[in-house]
Amino acid sequence: MNFRVMRNIIGKIMILFSIFMILPLIISLLYKEGLRNYLAYLIPGICTYGIGYLLSFKKNKDIKMGVKEGFIIVGLSWTVISLIACVPFMISKDIPNFFNAFFETVSGFTTTGASVIDVTEISHSGLFWRSFLHWIGGMGILVFILALIPESNEGSSMHILRAESPGPQVGKLVSKMKLTSRYLYLIYLGLTLIEFLLLYLGPDKEMKFFNSLIYSLGTAGTGGFAMD
Repeated sequence: MNFRVMRNIIGKIMILFSIFMILPLIISLLYKEGLRNYLAYLIPGICTYGIGYLLSFKKNKDIKMGVKEGFIIVGLSWTVISLIACVPFMISKDIPNFFNAFFETVSGFTTTGASVIDVTEISHSGLFWRSFLHWIGGMGILVFILALIPESNEGSSMHILRAESPGPQVGKLVSKMKLTSRYLYLIYLGLTLIEFLLLYLGPDKEMKFFNSLIYSLGTAGTGGFAMD
């Protein structure tokens, strides 16, 4: 069992996820939601980055991993980021109850689309974070991280993709897994952008910038998170 490579990859995922928290922080600043909402993303973001940096600080030369490592990385990663992602909801008081916040977060990540809250009472930053988690889950954060980690000659990163992807078979678009994951996310991002532009520039005058963004993230993630 290669514990070093598992530690390193989970650390990188935490660093990447901490950077994602900048986006709802920007939304919160734009809508002037107050100090509590600013700290709701700033504090977890800094803490997550620090822990992730410590986990991935020492580079691991042995990047080989097997099926066991792949499944453990996927299981731990989804558990860790789900626990981290629900913290901003509780700090901002958008969803003060831990179990409700965790349910909403996991529902977003898994693109289930189930909800236990009244979205009309959620702040703009909370609505964005909720839908953004949904968007991440649509493709999978581990597919994104595969574009960043080094790939061994044996193609060890395929074990992560097999554990992450549904269905009995999984393959590459091109020869290298890193390029495959990049192409997948470029396609996903492109489709989301096209939908956003169609909604924003369409005939519906009530579909403003923020509304178009939320609906685009929700439908691209296939679970249907919306703002009403």
